[in-house]
Amino acid sequence: MMDNYIFKALITLIMLYTIGRIAFKYFKILTLFMFNEAIHWDKYVEKPRLFLHCFGIFMMFLALKTSKLWEDPGILNSITQILFLLVFILGALTCHFTWTKKFESTFIQKVKQTLNPVSKLSTSITNQTMIQGIWKTFVSKGYFSCNLETFEALLKLKNPDKRIQWNYTIMKNPNELNRQPLFEILSCIFTEFESLSNSEIIRFCNKYFCDPNNNTISITSKNVTDWKNNTSDYLKEISDIFKGNY
Repeated sequence: MMDNYIFKALITLIMLYTIGRIAFKYFKILTLFMFNEAIHWDKYVEKPRLFLHCFGIFMMFLALKTSKLWEDPGILNSITQILFLLVFILGALTCHFTWTKKFESTFIQKVKQTLNPVSKLSTSITNQTMIQGIWKTFVSKGYFSCNLETFEALLKLKNPDKRIQWNYTIMKNPNELNRQPLFEILSCIFTEFESLSNSEIIRFCNKYFCDPNNNTISITSKNVTDWKNNTSDYLKEISDIFKGNY
């Protein structure tokens, strides 16, 4: 009889800890929201945390309800009941995992990179003087047109209010845009840009750039592949701009 009480007490404590911790956190957020106070809400962390908590708590209740562990802990001698107990523990551990440092620093980052490979891109161009210098140079040379704020949105990978207008054309055919310098500029701005697949590069370009008529730039997978094998001098000029040789 005493063993049954101890078992139920442990189950109760685990349930109270799991539900109470998430309830306390979001009750606090709700209270701050009600009084128009500042709220720290990182949707990329909190939404997955809520989802995993719901999933974990569902597993815990399902294990207790289906196996009848709560009604009669003495039936744990059955292999099936032991499996249900393991499901309960797994649900509790799933909820607990969302509060660990690895959840935010490792798990969330890996999920981001899997769902959105572009999120792994980073830039070393953070100095404001350098940002303005690069922006002015490319605009003056006719590569693209945009204001400084739009160019900075690209560097920070923010959703742009307005796309950058790509103007660079093929020398022998001024009516056709040359896409090769566009890829080269982005590869100089972002580390690991070349590791993106062709389709990811195309989507990225279309998100931040448009043609002079504000239409999506026509880019094929072959355009990207040709750029990766292109060693022309006009692409080297772009590298020189980033090195400050302009």
